[in-house]
Amino acid sequence: MTRFLAVCSSILFLGIDWCLSALVLWWSYDMAAQIRGGVYSHNHALALVLKMGLLTTILTGVVWFFAGRFRKITKWKLMVWSAMWRTALLEAGYALLAVARRQLWRPSQGLGDSNMFFPIVGHLNAQFFAEWKWLSFLLLVVPAMGVISGILYYLYARVSIFYEQRA
Repeated sequence: MTRFLAVCSSILFLGIDWCLSALVLWWSYDMAAQIRGGVYSHNHALALVLKMGLLTTILTGVVWFFAGRFRKITKWKLMVWSAMWRTALLEAGYALLAVARRQLWRPSQGLGDSNMFFPIVGHLNAQFFAEWKWLSFLLLVVPAMGVISGILYYLYARVSIFYEQRA
């Protein structure tokens, strides 16, 4: 039962991370202005930030999955800091890899977004990393998501410790 509660709490906290991720992306890329300008419809903009938010949440989940040793850190500031910088580093690394892939792309490799960026998520990456948009991701999204990840991981760890003590 304790394991079940731990899994449920991790899903809950990652779900919160996903929602906050989408909000940060909406704000960072000023989606409301892009909707008013006719770049995206409201539904398309919402779908984009939810998909990219899910991608950043998956990266956060990877950090949390390998962060079991963070909980052995008793000082909450160190725990938050560890999750923050690891999440920021992984998300910045992903963005830089996507941009590098785009810069190294040649027309002979194919003309679709999946060829220019990454397969499967190429179109999504094109919307958030094309031209100079990757700077918004690195300068606004990565730091904000690092802070959010640190705080949520700390709360998740506290809840997990509570469940372990009750067992």
